[in-house]
Amino acid sequence: MQAHKNDIAQRLRHMRKNRNLTLAQVEKLSLGKLKAISLGSYERGDRALSLGKLEEIAQFYQTPVEFLITGQTTQHQVPSVFMIDIRQLRTLISRQNHNLNPALGLVSTFISGLIKARGDFNGEVLTLRKTDQFVLSLATGCSDYEILALLKDAKLLIEAK
Repeated sequence: MQAHKNDIAQRLRHMRKNRNLTLAQVEKLSLGKLKAISLGSYERGDRALSLGKLEEIAQFYQTPVEFLITGQTTQHQVPSVFMIDIRQLRTLISRQNHNLNPALGLVSTFISGLIKARGDFNGEVLTLRKTDQFVLSLATGCSDYEILALLKDAKLLIEAK
């Protein structure tokens, strides 16, 4: 499917308007990376949009580039439950102390809260259910797929064999 520049322009404007942002507010919130004048031109379809700039805009709006181009996203296969290795998480936290990735720090705090809420203090494995994943997505601003990738990268995910 070929993307039409007017479709992309409409999606860009829609993303900004849905967040109740003006062009000037986007410029300010992006610390000047996204200039109001340029973004307005992209939204009108008056200016060519490079892939690099499209990626910056997608990152700002926390939206997949794929959505801005096609209006759709590919559904990634994400398991309905994640099995977390609590021992590995504790080791990671003790090694990295204050240098922990911010998203991973939120995951750690969330998991600690789940352990307390479930009264599961002796466990070595914790199951993140679909509802847990949803709350974690909201807290971190990451999609389920991004959380899955984060857990895999940190070697916290126990995968079913």
